[in-house]
Amino acid sequence: MTKHSDRDNRRFDDEGNTRPAGSNYISVDHSEDGLDRRGFLRCMAWAGTATVWALSGGIPKSFAIGRAALLSEAEKKSIFFAQISDSHIGFNKEANTNVTATLEEAVGKLNALPHAPAFVLHTGDITQLAKPDEFDTANEVLKGVKTDRIFYVPGEHDVATDNGVSYLQRYGKGTKGQGWYSFDHHGVHFVGLVNVLGLRAGGLGSLGAEQLAWLRDDVGHLSSSTPIVLFAHVPLWTVYPEWGWGTDDSEAALALVKRFGSVTVLNGHIHQIMQKVEGHVSFHTALSTAFPQPAPGTAPSPGPLKVAPERLRSVLGIAGLAAALAVIPYPDVTSDLVLTAVFGGFFIGAGIGLAVRGGAVLDGTEIAALLISKRSSVLKVGDVILAFNVVLFIVAMRLLGVEAALYSILTYLAAAKTLDFVIHGIEEYTAMTIVSGESGAIREEITGTLQRGVTIYRGYGGLTNAEQDILYCVVTRLEIGKVKSIVRSIDQHAFIVSHALADVDGGVVKRTPLP
Repeated sequence: MTKHSDRDNRRFDDEGNTRPAGSNYISVDHSEDGLDRRGFLRCMAWAGTATVWALSGGIPKSFAIGRAALLSEAEKKSIFFAQISDSHIGFNKEANTNVTATLEEAVGKLNALPHAPAFVLHTGDITQLAKPDEFDTANEVLKGVKTDRIFYVPGEHDVATDNGVSYLQRYGKGTKGQGWYSFDHHGVHFVGLVNVLGLRAGGLGSLGAEQLAWLRDDVGHLSSSTPIVLFAHVPLWTVYPEWGWGTDDSEAALALVKRFGSVTVLNGHIHQIMQKVEGHVSFHTALSTAFPQPAPGTAPSPGPLKVAPERLRSVLGIAGLAAALAVIPYPDVTSDLVLTAVFGGFFIGAGIGLAVRGGAVLDGTEIAALLISKRSSVLKVGDVILAFNVVLFIVAMRLLGVEAALYSILTYLAAAKTLDFVIHGIEEYTAMTIVSGESGAIREEITGTLQRGVTIYRGYGGLTNAEQDILYCVVTRLEIGKVKSIVRSIDQHAFIVSHALADVDGGVVKRTPLP
């Protein structure tokens, strides 16, 4: 048996979090809220979730637990197993003061699945400091999962205080060496690996010679058509070595399974979804049920990401988008490139427009467009985005080809028009002229109930030559019906004329402001 060294205290900070070493940190210019939005969009996701795996043609396939209600009947029946990770029971700092509750939330989501998973994989960091009461709490919560069995591998926090003794006492029955093991289910061979023992300051995870020799023997007798699932805590691919996000001898482990037609590698540790495919090997890292961590290189070091309460909605929105982009499949619904360009642009524009109306942006292009449109009396947000992308695709035409570039420009033409309609068209300024013998009552109701300004003209009837007041007010398109209702409730015979306005400045006009 390989002799692992005792815990390296330099690897952990005062709160029990691993600390990195190395100088290759990326210095980033955060936005004013302290968040690196590009990093979030790439791979950050919020806590309290699980990943569900189904069998498709005998091969594991993942989907977000939030998509369960959208699955077809065949997909629901194909639910195979689930993965949760990084519960960190015992953690109670600012990033999450109740990690037990978020683990319970994940359990609740698993139990709400239309078909119970056969088993659950927990890919490590069950606890924060490997204390007995932390393990007890985690076990009590996880007993509530509607499944036949839960399989575990340790995280570095589970072995932080005693080099894994407590973990092995609870979960080591039937395992080999320092806790590695394998099992078969529905023709798939699962291998649980341990790569968190003997961590060195600033170093990567390590499997060790003994575990690699065992792995060689374990898979040696299997047919190359057998689907393989490897699961361990630290990623078995190099995500970001400066933070210890990788395993130093993972290539040796992957070489032992390269002959198999389907290999799926599941990990935790980094608290965010990251995926990649190399040949027939698919790598997946899982979300944490406890708290998020920063994207690689976007902070001085890894650790619990603190989110100010007033910024929580932004983080949740960005995280939701990241998770959706990572796990939701988007099938081709038509092979017609014109339809794809036009309707794709429509949905892009609608999405950006709704985000902007809600006080958010999706990337830096919208920020620039908002700033320019506010300072220009001619350009709208959609105009700026269209101009930017037209220039971009013309420059990229040599690389993309003329046809692809033109289709791309068509997409953003549709997006720009849709975007401007969502932002400006829904609440388009409308001038309303009202001629009525009850102008005084109508004016009081509009100014009192709707809080809108009204201008009064003195006029004469063309037929009657009678002098009367003419009301003129400016409202948004959404308020036209309210004004007409007020007028008709007072004078059924009032004469109303409405026409759209290109722009309005000053006065008492209520409109949802752009961010």
